[in-house]
Amino acid sequence: MSAALAATSHVADPALAAALLDASGVIVEAYRSPQTQRAYRRALRDFLLWYERQGFPRLSRRVVTAYIQHLRESSTTASSINQRLAPIHRLAKELALAGHLTDAEAVGIQLIGCERQEGVRSGNWLTREEAQALLNTPDIASRKGVRDRALLAVFLGAGLRREEVSNLTFRHVQQREGRWVIVDIAGKRGKVRSVPIPAWVKVALDAWRAAAEVSPEDAGYVFRALRRGGRLDGDSLSAQAIRDAHRAARSAAHLGQARAPGRRGPPADSAESRTRVRRDHETLSRRGAKLYGRASGSLRTRARHLSDVRSHR
Repeated sequence: MSAALAATSHVADPALAAALLDASGVIVEAYRSPQTQRAYRRALRDFLLWYERQGFPRLSRRVVTAYIQHLRESSTTASSINQRLAPIHRLAKELALAGHLTDAEAVGIQLIGCERQEGVRSGNWLTREEAQALLNTPDIASRKGVRDRALLAVFLGAGLRREEVSNLTFRHVQQREGRWVIVDIAGKRGKVRSVPIPAWVKVALDAWRAAAEVSPEDAGYVFRALRRGGRLDGDSLSAQAIRDAHRAARSAAHLGQARAPGRRGPPADSAESRTRVRRDHETLSRRGAKLYGRASGSLRTRARHLSDVRSHR
């Protein structure tokens, strides 16, 4: 919040400046997810910097509405405006609790509705040929290449987020009703879910386990850091390292970067957005064994069910 701190340093009322910083800290720390904290911290920083340029008028419904209009004029998408509006709602509530806004003013700000979103964006997904090229990119003659191939296989076959892949353990990979499943993986907001995986993903995970010389009794992290010389590190591979591995594979496969329509700057939090598969779990339950019964063959045969890919927050 260093930028926000610099902005609030120009507030004429020191008590209001302290309240803005305290409220911003409370709002960010109320969430456990690092991604949510980062998004709220960025949204509050941008709002306070804009608020500074306006001369710090008394915070009101009119001021927040003017900020929303500023975002619209900056070609910010409706979903991004809604995301930035949420912490401002919380900010008004915190300032009212601190006595810097009346209850009526805070309620007025909180009643500002979200931007309406109409229609459905077209997806941004990999073709089967691109998926095959991506999966074949790592050099499986090295231990790192075997690990990265398994990592890409999990992205393609399970559609996990980077944080979920980082926290994935061998204990999560279990066989249920004749098929392999990643069970009880904790995702955003602590939500727990289970994801069926095709047999070829399990083959890639087994190849990595054999290359890493991880014993069958070891239920620790699946993807672990490698020291110089390919020596295994017991720590989990960080989400940032997973992102870097994914970007390197995409670059080697000449696939470029995923970017949501209208988004400026680098891709969103999930650099694997074009790789993650949108799954219909009911269909998987009915057809999973038929589609994923064989672990060999080309990706065109094994990944027949890859129909769409999430283009994420």
